[in-house]
Amino acid sequence: MVSLQENNHLAVVRLRDGKVVNHFSAGAVTVSGVDTEDDGAITLDGTITAKREPDGVVWLDDNLFATANEGDYEGGSRGFSVFDKRTGRPVFDSGNALEHLAVKYGLYPDSRSDAKGTEPEGVAVGTFGGTPYLFVNAERGNFVAVYDVRRPKEPRFVQLLPTTNGPEGVVTAPSRGLVVVASEEELPGDGIRASVQIYRFGARGDFPSIVSTKDIGWGALSGLSAVPGQRHRLVSVTDSVYTPTRLLTVDTAATPARIVGELTVTKDGAPVGYDAEGIAPVPVAAIGWAWRAPPAPPTSWCASGRTVRWPRRCRCRTASPRR
Repeated sequence: MVSLQENNHLAVVRLRDGKVVNHFSAGAVTVSGVDTEDDGAITLDGTITAKREPDGVVWLDDNLFATANEGDYEGGSRGFSVFDKRTGRPVFDSGNALEHLAVKYGLYPDSRSDAKGTEPEGVAVGTFGGTPYLFVNAERGNFVAVYDVRRPKEPRFVQLLPTTNGPEGVVTAPSRGLVVVASEEELPGDGIRASVQIYRFGARGDFPSIVSTKDIGWGALSGLSAVPGQRHRLVSVTDSVYTPTRLLTVDTAATPARIVGELTVTKDGAPVGYDAEGIAPVPVAAIGWAWRAPPAPPTSWCASGRTVRWPRRCRCRTASPRR
């Protein structure tokens, strides 16, 4: 199976004589529920229509194969597809699944929202413990998505493997229980070098330690504080990586911990962004700048020198510090 990325085409080649026995267009796809704006905010409310322009390709069985739809100059559908070689038609398309997984795990690259999103790059298949798995590299998301493909027309997500920057190649070594990923990014000034990562089947890892629910976007968590009187609740604040500034509620009773709520900071009724680096609960009487909403709770949250009432969406007012 050969992908002709710039031509948005796929070809089936018979190896014994090198003859092309079938070829067909990879087609285009419309995907909704994705972020299409490079604006510092993760908002999964956009729609794209793009050519698949597949890069990596791998056989799943004698008739079905999977493609990583990276895109080149004109396309990129932000996902992967399963095709039937006999008809040339897709029997499965992942839609917005990789984008939503990246958001959940805090790995979504917002700066690529106006381009190719997480940018699926390579694919590989390997059977481990009697189960065939599909591995999909997301070059800009810095992860590998793992799918159970016992039913190749209905891939089932299993887990996400974190990588260093720019995972490009992926190969499996089932006899040794290994998956090997090559990452190409070279940023010496930031201490990032191209690398190879090796994953062992059955080994227990500590990733992820935290995920979000309800498509709450996150990535850079700055300050962190306990919620008085609530044993398993924390509040974190986003920093200047994202805008506007938000307070995030974290439930630590679950494993991994879950981001279960968000509050947008506003000023004069409009969302506002700060380079918030810390957060702490303070008595209501200590309000200086305040974001307020009735009914007033007994505790407010002070973020980056400003006080934010929790958990309701609040409006800003100016107040003199109480003595």
